[in-house]
Amino acid sequence: MTTKPTIADVMAAIQGIETRLGARLDQIETRLDARLDKIEARLDKIETRLDALEARVEEIDEWRKTQPDLRLMLVNSKLTHDKIIEMEGEIRMLRSAINDHARENVTPGEMAAVHHDLSALQRDQLENAGRLLRIEEVLHLTAP
Repeated sequence: MTTKPTIADVMAAIQGIETRLGARLDQIETRLDARLDKIEARLDKIETRLDALEARVEEIDEWRKTQPDLRLMLVNSKLTHDKIIEMEGEIRMLRSAINDHARENVTPGEMAAVHHDLSALQRDQLENAGRLLRIEEVLHLTAP
């Protein structure tokens, strides 16, 4: 025959369960703390790397803000290029006119005026060629 458990027996059993559960919970808590420490360490490393990236992005943004707006330069380079092409055509026409005048009896004043106009066009062409080279240098363009 089995005897009925007494309250003391039940309390002793509960105390045994509590002791085992307490020990098991302590083990679980220790393991969780260790894993959380590892996770925190990894998050600290990630945060450090993100801070470095953020600092670099800020440096790049500050550098970008100091760069000139090149849109006006691009428009001016197009206008300068068009003007150079126009001036080269004018020079060809002047050469042709000089050759035509050389075949006829031309006065020295007419030739001086033609040479003056030709010199002015050549000077403008040289100045514009220099401006275009500077624009290409600033924009890091390669000449064709």
